[in-house]
Amino acid sequence: MTSLTKLFDPASIKGVPVRNRLVFPPMATYFARDGHVSDEQIAYYTEKARGGAGLVIVEANLVLEQGAEPMHMAIYHDRFIPGLRELARAIKAQGAMAGIQLCHFGEATPDPVGPSASPFKYLDSNTRALSRQDIAGLVEAFAEGARRARESGFDLAEFHGARGYLISAFLSPLSNRRSDEYGGSVEGRTRFAREIVIAARERVGASFALGFRMNGSDFVEGGITIEDAVEQARLLVGAGIDVLHVMGGTRWGGAWRGFSFLSPPAPMVSLAEAVKKALPQVPVITVGRIHDPPLADRILREGKADFVAMGRGLLADPELPNKAREGRLDDIRRCIACYWCTADAGSRDTVKYPGLCCCVNPSLSFIWRRQSYPGERVTSGKKVMVIGGGLAGMEAAKDLALRGHRVSLYERTGRLGGQWNIAEVQDYKKDNEFPRLPRQLEAALAPAGVEVHLNAEVNRSVVEAERPDAIIVATGASPLTPDIPGADLPNVVQAVDVLEGTARVGDTVAVLGGRYVGLETALHLAERGKQRVYLLTRSKLGRGLHPHIKKSLKDKLIEHGVYLFSDSPVVEILPNGLRFLDDDEYRFLPVDTVVLALGYKTEDGLARELKGLAPEVHVIADALEPRDAFTAMHEAADIASRL
Repeated sequence: MTSLTKLFDPASIKGVPVRNRLVFPPMATYFARDGHVSDEQIAYYTEKARGGAGLVIVEANLVLEQGAEPMHMAIYHDRFIPGLRELARAIKAQGAMAGIQLCHFGEATPDPVGPSASPFKYLDSNTRALSRQDIAGLVEAFAEGARRARESGFDLAEFHGARGYLISAFLSPLSNRRSDEYGGSVEGRTRFAREIVIAARERVGASFALGFRMNGSDFVEGGITIEDAVEQARLLVGAGIDVLHVMGGTRWGGAWRGFSFLSPPAPMVSLAEAVKKALPQVPVITVGRIHDPPLADRILREGKADFVAMGRGLLADPELPNKAREGRLDDIRRCIACYWCTADAGSRDTVKYPGLCCCVNPSLSFIWRRQSYPGERVTSGKKVMVIGGGLAGMEAAKDLALRGHRVSLYERTGRLGGQWNIAEVQDYKKDNEFPRLPRQLEAALAPAGVEVHLNAEVNRSVVEAERPDAIIVATGASPLTPDIPGADLPNVVQAVDVLEGTARVGDTVAVLGGRYVGLETALHLAERGKQRVYLLTRSKLGRGLHPHIKKSLKDKLIEHGVYLFSDSPVVEILPNGLRFLDDDEYRFLPVDTVVLALGYKTEDGLARELKGLAPEVHVIADALEPRDAFTAMHEAADIASRL
């Protein structure tokens, strides 16, 4: 059993006891109701506190009505206090310290404002420079927000001074071009923030905790450096800040994309460490892709921070703190840092799944629908056949069995996991949490009561012999072969076979397809020393990918010397290469091997064959339409909750 000697040491912030060093940081849920706290949000934050986090910081609350949006929480009027009070009470009832973040999104609002008329526009409109009168009004708004936080029963109010939002924009020399007392030197650029802190302290008194979320670096040339940040931290603490929450990057650039599975864990701990070294007496929170409890414990033991924030880690498993404290590390459902949790996650169906979601934890979306997960236990269970042992099949089988159905899972190969067994083979995923997910799902099947059949080909006669009450078809999809002359030549192989290591690939390779599989396959080949790798797509690179992941993958491809051709449709494949269109001109590319990464086609033959053989036949995930792991997991959980 791993000993977490520091992670579960009690602590305190401004005299308020904190049961451990784990923090759930602010993350937008998009489920406020005209700025008011919703029942769903109370359930969501209660779950995080009940899971064992020491400090729960509620998402950004807007301090000004101008630019406010209905799905964001608000604290600009006393009418919001009753809902906020109920939320604070719910968090504290579970034993956690309750914090709340106060924010103005600055240029990321319908009325974009900032310290200067900045060229960095989050929305497609001009940023208006704030006047001194505007600044005075905002100082008052933040101070009043802090007062309402205290009156609502929160233990901590945190000012959002990071990511390029309004306060952060004043702090950064890249976005603050002012020549008056609010610009120029570090002291000038922190004046707005310090005035907020001083005014808030006057409203809340000496005993109430004030926190500040700050950038340790913008990770952009000309922006905040760690040296700037340390000096800013000193000035903020001098103004009255009690705890510093250190991160990095901005909305308009920088290394924010470094939080995905393509980066090493804990990429920003060094920023918190530098601030902690300069201000050893001040509690410091570190954040950023720290999902492993032993890693968090080591960061604390080495004195790099006093608290560790785990946002996405607690989306993947709200019980992570309790499980870690009890030594049940193998039971933790781990975040895979895929970015499907954010609303701008590329091709996610944000109409069906509009708020904060998690690829590996479908139960999160059940909160928004006010449903229990995986659903109420049935009084009379059905006999259910689940066909296909990928993520969707395993999730559906587990959830159905937990509800009381009699479930058998059939997989035609000798290994469960399906397409995920291919998705996890890249070097940067092997040492990540990707391989853990299918094995955890597999390990949960027997305890739930699922009967597993491997190397089991299902056909009409098998189903007729079993006579199930319901069938779930989750047979997945197969690689697509395009209608391109020469696509059937011996020098043409599928990307899945390349990733599995079953295809022979020459020294010069052309990968066709600019989506996720194509980008990863090209990188996979380049990392293995192929002499020359080309990537061609008939449209744009990275369509459907989260912007951070697309940028990271593209950067890695460039670093490894992969030649990228977007808007370049292939018109013919030849034994010694291929012909493609580049700026309306035909070009020939000599290569040994052509790799197809052009998507998948549904394997729906079995679903058609089995139609009518049971009272209920349901087709889910890629067997219905080729999509992604997020959809597979959620459709599986959805059907299990309804059956």
